[in-house]
Amino acid sequence: MAEVKESLAATELSSSAAQAIDRGFVLARAIGARFTIMHAVGIDALAPWRELLGERADTVTEKIVEEATGRLAELVSESPVKDDVPVALHIERGVAGTVMPVFAETAGVDLVLIGAHGGASAR
Repeated sequence: MAEVKESLAATELSSSAAQAIDRGFVLARAIGARFTIMHAVGIDALAPWRELLGERADTVTEKIVEEATGRLAELVSESPVKDDVPVALHIERGVAGTVMPVFAETAGVDLVLIGAHGGASAR
């Protein structure tokens, strides 16, 4: 098995995402990997509203990114297992299924962790 130097967790910022983030910290520590936590902001959903929002569209977009960044930082700060793991936070604009694989390849990620979506636990 190849050495894992870079790990990535993609999250949709739900409260259940904290479990995947915690597992990512534990795994990164165990294998000595750097850990990036990424969230994709689907800004494209604003496209139909751009005309209505006018000049405020960019302000709304920036506010959405700012809130996502804050929530991502909050999830990390609340993790009881984050100590001693080098972590980077990354917000990407676009649809997760499109931007996450591109980011992972560009960043040289060796391992991608993806948790269950939403509030239901995996069985």
